[in-house]
Amino acid sequence: MSFTKRLLVSLLSLVVTFLVAGITASSASATTPTIPAGQELRGMTEWAPKYPVVFDFSSGAAVVLPATAPASAVDWPEGGGLDSSTGKTWLISDGCTLWNIDSQGVTTLVWDLTSTTSFTGLNSCDSLFINNDSTAFINGRKSDGGFLLHIDLATGMTIGNPVHARLGNVDPLISGLSKNPVTHDYWVSTVPSSDQIPRGLYRINIATGELDGASYIAIPSGDAWDIAFDSSGTLWMALWGQTFSISSIDIAANNPISTLNSFGPMNLASGETISAGYDSIWFVTTSDSPTLPTTDPTQTPSLTSNLAQTGANVPSGLTASGVLILAGLALLSIYLLRARRTRK
Repeated sequence: MSFTKRLLVSLLSLVVTFLVAGITASSASATTPTIPAGQELRGMTEWAPKYPVVFDFSSGAAVVLPATAPASAVDWPEGGGLDSSTGKTWLISDGCTLWNIDSQGVTTLVWDLTSTTSFTGLNSCDSLFINNDSTAFINGRKSDGGFLLHIDLATGMTIGNPVHARLGNVDPLISGLSKNPVTHDYWVSTVPSSDQIPRGLYRINIATGELDGASYIAIPSGDAWDIAFDSSGTLWMALWGQTFSISSIDIAANNPISTLNSFGPMNLASGETISAGYDSIWFVTTSDSPTLPTTDPTQTPSLTSNLAQTGANVPSGLTASGVLILAGLALLSIYLLRARRTRK
């Protein structure tokens, strides 16, 4: 075999090797998401005895926190969250009562929204989001549909007027509510209701209560009864289907469903003989976590946010392979040109 052919074969072998490595690296980059450093995903078990828990993804279990926590007095917890401005953790019950959880796991009734809000006819509450400014958004229901209530946690009273949550002319049953700390968009999860709105995820205009139908993400494997964003913008769900699971999804991906991950039922590590299940999950940010954005961006989208919405990226392994290909072809061209001139 001539030197030229040997060189060509060698270069092609290197190219193939690095292409395979690049594809492998690209595939490996689509790994199962992890909780960002400095954050914990917490929740409250749904059935008696009810306990506050932290989800330990290394063991695949839920750990009662603190270990000596008494059974919660909250009936049917439907959402929770930490108000970082006060350090208080809140829970909303199905019956529209707001509770605090202290460091020992003791739950204390603080407000009964059916009386403090003077929003007559309020009969159930299905979701809660804490704004870290001693206010919260709650989805409450009356006989004529669901409403978003902005609640002052210091008084239990409403701020402004409740707005009717709607998807066009359809009344959705909103089961979860959370805010993406990266884009500052609010999202909701919906479950089947009398109007049979498609279950799944929607962006919502928190000021008008209107769901954005164009943002709809179908969840084929069950109903997301609560949702919570981590600091990276990954959405976590308490997902009920044929079985229960804590799951995650990247809503900014080109194909969000392809990023759906299930972490299983996250049963209690203590061995309690109850069925695991959660309708209330929330993130706690510890002192060593990265600083989260504190102000909303302007209405003009940035190039970075555009790329984030499209999920555009260039896998590093393929980038290295591309550089090698170009370099190899350049060297081969130079060699062949020199060889031709020598023969002349």
